[in-house]
Amino acid sequence: FHFTDRGLLFEGRCVASVDLPEYDIAGFHTGQAGANGVRGRDIAHVIQGPKLVSAYPSIVAHEPAARSEFDLYLDGGKLYYVKESCGIDDVQDGFFLHIIPAYLDDLPDNRKQYGFDNLDFGFDVRGVQFDGKCVASIGLPQYDIARITTGQYGGDGRIWAAEIVLDVNE
Repeated sequence: FHFTDRGLLFEGRCVASVDLPEYDIAGFHTGQAGANGVRGRDIAHVIQGPKLVSAYPSIVAHEPAARSEFDLYLDGGKLYYVKESCGIDDVQDGFFLHIIPAYLDDLPDNRKQYGFDNLDFGFDVRGVQFDGKCVASIGLPQYDIARITTGQYGGDGRIWAAEIVLDVNE
């Protein structure tokens, strides 16, 4: 948006307002673009951060579904990523998340040719760092899931990967 459409200058400060959508928001990026499209400040906001901090004890109360660089927990239709000793270097690279459905027809039409749902994400909009720990969460699709493949990737490819095989009959 243009500042002149949604903002004003008040006592030497710039203030702008934007209506948010009605659905649940995990996080968002905001910033400023110049005339040539190059961004100025780019700030990520994680709305679910406080919820993850308070939910942390219950998330780690049971055994993870898989262990790798991050421990992976399944609970309440969500996948949680937890790393106990975690710094900024651990979350700079992107996370890949591929959901393989039990039934191919459950995939959105644009994903059927690939055989999996691609829910890749950046930690900055799905996670929070606190007390030396990192926790991220993402809601899983509502269809029956046969397998989850996830991990992190960087410029040289995959950094780590883990797989969770689910019993669709459970």
